[in-house]
Amino acid sequence: MTVRPGSVVALLRVSVAAPALALALALAGCTGSSFLSPHACLPGRLSVDPAVVAAGGSVTLASGPARCDLGYERGHTYSVKVMHRQLASPPTVVEVEPSGRFLTRVVIPESFPAGDAVIVVTGSPFDRCAEEGYGSCAGYAVDITIR
Repeated sequence: MTVRPGSVVALLRVSVAAPALALALALAGCTGSSFLSPHACLPGRLSVDPAVVAAGGSVTLASGPARCDLGYERGHTYSVKVMHRQLASPPTVVEVEPSGRFLTRVVIPESFPAGDAVIVVTGSPFDRCAEEGYGSCAGYAVDITIR
């Protein structure tokens, strides 16, 4: 069968091929931040303990070292805030080791109601998602529940 450009058969082939190509690229790791920024150095994963806390209580927020050189000098800091709906705690400044490792206590404001909240950390390469070489705008944060 001869397929003419613009025909229904040609359009069907393109509409079926495009999602298949997108899926193949995604499975091959050719999309997202790894494709856009193969050399971006990002900090280690955040951990929080406990993940369920009462308003007025506190949690321990930590990150291990990055698997690469973040380029941090001694005295590098992060800013940490608790966010819940439209509420945000005042920022807390936390000193970070050159490796990216840090450990701090975060107090949950007494005024925060029960429900899902997030602890947001700024001052890391995650903040530079729009710059060339950084393809992730995921942010540096961890979820908690306020009871």
